[in-house]
Formats: sequence, C-alpha cells, structure tokens
Amino acid sequence: MEFEEYYQTLFFQHLNCFIDRIPESSKYHDDPERKEIITIQRSRLTSKYGYLNFLNKEEKIHFIVSLYFVILFDMVFYTHYKLDYIKFQTLTKYPKFIGDCLQQCRFHLNPIEVFNSIDVKFNFKSRIIESAPFVRDEVSCLIKDNFPEIDLIKFWKYCLENLPT
Repeated sequence: MEFEEYYQTLFFQHLNCFIDRIPESSKYHDDPERKEIITIQRSRLTSKYGYLNFLNKEEKIHFIVSLYFVILFDMVFYTHYKLDYIKFQTLTKYPKFIGDCLQQCRFHLNPIEVFNSIDVKFNFKSRIIESAPFVRDEVSCLIKDNFPEIDLIKFWKYCLENLPT
C-alpha cells in the first residue's frame, strides 16, 4: 500500500487504536481533568510497551511518517498561529508529543524524535521527502477550508524549516 492510500484510509483509524491502548494517565498527561488534549510520550512508541504491535512493518513505517507530519503541523500551528490554535486543535485533535516522565514529560519534543522511538529502521528522510507533497496538499485543504486568512505558502515554509536536512 502506498503512503497516500494509507494516510487517507488507515492512519487515523490506526492512530485511534494506538491511543486507545495507552494508559489514561499517559494519554491525557497534560489534560487530566478535561481529557481533550491527547499526549503521546516518547516511550509509548517503543517496542517496550508493544502498543504498535498491531501494525505490520510497512504499516508501522507509514504510521510513524504520518504521525511525524501531524505532530509537525500541530507544532507549527501552535507556534505561528496562536490566535487560531484552539480552533485548529478542536478540528484536528492532533496529539502532542512529549518526553517521558521523570525527566522530560513537561517538554514537547521535536517531531523528528518519533523516528528515534520505534524499532523499525528505515530511511526516514527519504520517506519524509517522498510524502511531503501529499501531506502539504492535505494540510492545505484543511487550512483553506477552515482558516482562509492563513497564507499557505508561509505555513508550508514554517513546516519546511523543521524538516530534516
């Protein structure tokens, strides 16, 4: 299955399945009362917990690349479009990516760290480059439909600044 097909048909289903497996104390680490903001601690992606064991190797690669992009989009939106962020978060429900408790649980990690968390080794830089045009179009549709005042070229420029080189 190609990345585009995976993202459009399975990613959000797999993301929900993965999130359902995470303990509530970790899943809502930053929002324990309202339980509206989902957090993924770095270690939850590791093979130690096995929360991704329901995916085969190729699905896991597509999943982690997709996760990288939604975390990136959320981070860029939060950083550069704070006034619209609540609406964005409400629409997308994209998870936050944080460090592990005792040392980094209060820190939002760079999305690139998702690749250092999983047990599948692959050339993530080439996968990101291959997938970037498709996800750019996907996020552009979301922004055009809901935030017409946002300059899409500028938004994507902010994303590109965070892509690995």
